[in-house]
Amino acid sequence: FNVSFTSEEVQSITIKVINMLAVEVFSQQYSNVSTQFLEQIDLSNYSKGIYSLEIHANSGTLYRKIALQ
Repeated sequence: FNVSFTSEEVQSITIKVINMLAVEVFSQQYSNVSTQFLEQIDLSNYSKGIYSLEIHANSGTLYRKIALQ
């Protein structure tokens, strides 16, 4: 899946994916992210189901649910 967003400032972000058992299956930190961000995250080796996506940035944290099918 793809993660994309725009920001008004250059910042560092951390993207985490957590399964329903509260196990972190993906974590990546990105430094000096410009105002446009696009990253492809490959979770094809993980089981189908619902996961939590967390995006931590200087401006706050965004939480979303994602479904792997």
